[in-house]
Amino acid sequence: MTNIDYAFVTGVGRSGTTFLSHLLSNCKGATIHHEYERTREFQLLSWYLGKTYSIPYLKVLKEDIESKNSSASKFVEVNGGYRHCINELCEVFQTEKVFHLVRNPKDVVRSLYTRRDERNVHFIPKTETEIEWWLKADKFSRICWNWKTDTELLINEGLDILLFEKIISDYDYFKTNLLDKIGLTMDKGSWQNEVQVKKNKTKSKLYRFLYAKYKGKGFVEDRLPKYEDWSDDYKHKFNEICGDTMLKLGYE
Repeated sequence: MTNIDYAFVTGVGRSGTTFLSHLLSNCKGATIHHEYERTREFQLLSWYLGKTYSIPYLKVLKEDIESKNSSASKFVEVNGGYRHCINELCEVFQTEKVFHLVRNPKDVVRSLYTRRDERNVHFIPKTETEIEWWLKADKFSRICWNWKTDTELLINEGLDILLFEKIISDYDYFKTNLLDKIGLTMDKGSWQNEVQVKKNKTKSKLYRFLYAKYKGKGFVEDRLPKYEDWSDDYKHKFNEICGDTMLKLGYE
């Protein structure tokens, strides 16, 4: 039987998961993955069906991980797709090392807006009142609702919170709040070299257009500017939906 020490970091998409996994990959003595297995099906069904779906899925995933990483002593995965199944994740992988990565929602909402194709299926509310609101809401409001809902769910799980802005600006914070807790080491010089390079930056409009054509996907033409340049209507919607949750995380 493989005895692997598991740790996971989850959160809302576009919160810095790609960057964090790349940063952690510089640590020796652990197998690091960003989205070991990423499926849209899992993200949606874990939201709607809960543990009925998540438990069997995660058991199969664990078997696959251990068959392909039999020599690993530590396995760390950064994957926003686990945000709807924290209890099941802890149960299957027998770990309490699950962390909640957050980033200022002004940046997250902006990034999601640029990438989100409304022709795809996104997770929506489960109550009749909220669904009625959702069906009338615009793309921007829906994205704000998704951020707030996922973030509140993770806050209620009582996970250790990792602030993305501090991870890239404060080595001691990164070391104390993540590295030490999962048993990894990285010297300050290596951390400084990595945080200077931006990962997974939203590409230009031309690049996104050509990539969409190549992949046969819908092209998202809209691009949201920085918060300071949002319309008063967008600022009002954002603060109304996300404001209280932002304050809980320490953002103004």
